[in-house]
Amino acid sequence: MPPQQSTAKMQAEIEQLQAEADIPREKVSVAAQSIKQYCNSNKDYMIPSVWGKEPAQANKFKGKAGACLIL
Repeated sequence: MPPQQSTAKMQAEIEQLQAEADIPREKVSVAAQSIKQYCNSNKDYMIPSVWGKEPAQANKFKGKAGACLIL
């Protein structure tokens, strides 16, 4: 590889790293608190310790059929 291509590739990599370094960061403790607040304020039955079991009538996508039989 000619030196000019190598230099151009390295310059592109440096620019990419500088752009990523400028991305605003959030502390893990702040992000965790935000997730906790979201989970406590939005009903999600995948978190039964907070919201309990899902009421049967709440799942409108659940089928009416019984068991599936494969012959």
